Amino acid sequence: MAISKRVRFEVFKRDRFTCQYCGLRPPDVMLEIDHIVPRCEGGSDDPSNLTTSCLPCNRGKAGIPLGDVAPAIDELEIAAGIQEMLERASALRGSMVVAEAHRRAEDDVIGRLRTWWEEENGNDHYVEDRSLRTFLKRLPVEDIRDAIEQAASYSRDRRLPLIDTWKYFCGICWTMIRQRDAE
Repeated sequence: MAISKRVRFEVFKRDRFTCQYCGLRPPDVMLEIDHIVPRCEGGSDDPSNLTTSCLPCNRGKAGIPLGDVAPAIDELEIAAGIQEMLERASALRGSMVVAEAHRRAEDDVIGRLRTWWEEENGNDHYVEDRSLRTFLKRLPVEDIRDAIEQAASYSRDRRLPLIDTWKYFCGICWTMIRQRDAE
């Protein structure tokens, strides 16, 4: 019994109009319906026993049963996957460039903060870049500059050691951060 045009079309559609043996598709080849388990071996016309095949593959297979046939590689899916990976790599490179530029700008500001500290206190020995980075992420530069001036003024009035001046400066910054967070 012949396979209906409707069943034939549904099988072609399911298999993405691609030969399931070699991966070719129209217009390069003419597609046919092939029985996975050949009729001569008792195979049915049920769509689960039908697959899309090009004319050369179907003639080459003839009535030989293949068992489970590995699906053809879908070149369009592979190309789309490669394109997506390339786009992600490009976006990642762009993000890395932006992050590096941000880091350099942050380093420049930290260098300026160190200079202000040294101008106010005469030595930047106790200045921790890690702390300055933390404050810079949460406070405007002007507020950090004001904290440096306040700490230096307080320290000069009381003749505090430099380490205590640094601790006082950090306390001022953390107080400002808590006040901002509370607002």
